Amino acid sequence: MTRESKRPHRPPAVSIVVLIFLAQVALYLVLLGLQLAGIGAGRIRTLGSGVTAAALAGDHWVDLALFAGLLLLLAASLVVTVGLARMRPWAWLWGMTIQGLRLLIGLISYFRGDPYAFSMIVPLIAVVLLDQAPVRRAFGQDGSGHA
Repeated sequence: MTRESKRPHRPPAVSIVVLIFLAQVALYLVLLGLQLAGIGAGRIRTLGSGVTAAALAGDHWVDLALFAGLLLLLAASLVVTVGLARMRPWAWLWGMTIQGLRLLIGLISYFRGDPYAFSMIVPLIAVVLLDQAPVRRAFGQDGSGHA
């Protein structure tokens, strides 16, 4: 058998999810650049009042925590994007986990009244696509244990 015959079939939804992850990685890079340039989220008044108040009070730990969180999310998203593109079974679980975290952050933002709660749409689309039966089957997540 050749190596190509062992590779699982890639459903079109996986390609869309990989593009979503690539767009998210690009967004994280832009946000990291803004953080490094000193225009970080602590300086934007439309963010939650707690973050803005902490930044205005001179608590730079908020900026550091945002930077570290973005860096971690960027690294994890980059690894998962490569895993999804190469159809690795672990990438499905980590992709769902990252999108779940993004949905949780969006939900918290929604209940806080922050204006960027609409950002839950993209992770929701990614979760719906990853949860399709052909996609789960391609990643060996259908309960049969076959990838």
